[in-house]
Amino acid sequence: MKEIVTLKSIADRVGVVPSTVSRIIRKDKTCYINKAKKEAILRAVRELGYSPNIAARNLVTGRTSHVAFVLSDISSLKAAGPFFFSNIEGAYKEFEKNGMALSFVSHLPGDQRDIQEICAAKGVYDGLIFGSSMLRETDRDVILCSPLPVVILDDESAFLEGTARVITDKSDGVFQAISYLKNIGHRRIAYYGCSAETKSYFKGAALKLGLYQDETLVFNFPYKEIYNLTLDAYSAAGPVLENIRKYTAIFCCNDFTAMGLCRRLKEAGIEAGKDISVMGFDDVEELLGVKKEEMFLTTVQKPRAAMGREVARLLMEMIKSGKKIATTRKLACSVVIRSSTKAI
Repeated sequence: MKEIVTLKSIADRVGVVPSTVSRIIRKDKTCYINKAKKEAILRAVRELGYSPNIAARNLVTGRTSHVAFVLSDISSLKAAGPFFFSNIEGAYKEFEKNGMALSFVSHLPGDQRDIQEICAAKGVYDGLIFGSSMLRETDRDVILCSPLPVVILDDESAFLEGTARVITDKSDGVFQAISYLKNIGHRRIAYYGCSAETKSYFKGAALKLGLYQDETLVFNFPYKEIYNLTLDAYSAAGPVLENIRKYTAIFCCNDFTAMGLCRRLKEAGIEAGKDISVMGFDDVEELLGVKKEEMFLTTVQKPRAAMGREVARLLMEMIKSGKKIATTRKLACSVVIRSSTKAI
């Protein structure tokens, strides 16, 4: 019969106590041990084929090592577009690295009882993640009263103040974008989009930077669905072209909008990056795996994988401490410069 490898057998082989082995395996940063001993422990783990008994550990800790990502339904993935998967991948890798399982659970949209049942699932999950725009104001108290720690991803709704959430500093991202356009010589910058929030950030940035303000250079079109935005932006771009002599650069609320606009401009004989500067937000080209040499759109990049990792870290922090944390962790955006913009 094969001998069962335990923490003690590893500890005896290396010459340390079992608790030290456990802390090294769990990557406990407060475990101070010299490099040679640490390497010896990890080598013994590999050579002896040690596998932690998760069930036994869970009995001791009272935890399940299992967290859930809550979706309203499968359409919520579609509504979030391709960005959501980068968030999920970042969270998944962080949980996996720390020996935790990540599952997905759906609730009936608009059914608060369903959310209450999920939030009460202590003993099934150690914690919960809610994605962007999946909660209503009436759900806030359910989240706060849940016996489980809950972290909310990428939702800047004012009613969620006092919860635990991870967002990006979109306002600063837009400010960086308009600052970049100003720094390369543009003073008359137009806006094109379907987001009232982003339009507000654009106006605030232009005002702060002392740029020319003209409401006739703010172009809007109605939002339908993220995967149709390129077509919608293309179809609605008539007024943008009619006023093109009034501005030298145009900032779009997202990359899908910018791509639709660039297509319409090209058909009119106007080339982005040569005749006019066009800038987007989200870095869709990178996200969709476009070859580096083929990327053309200057944009603002949101750190989506990093957001997922931060969500996982915050949730594990609360699980480990047994305490809920009312915090908003805000990650910075960055400008990515490509050929769709030019200095004047």
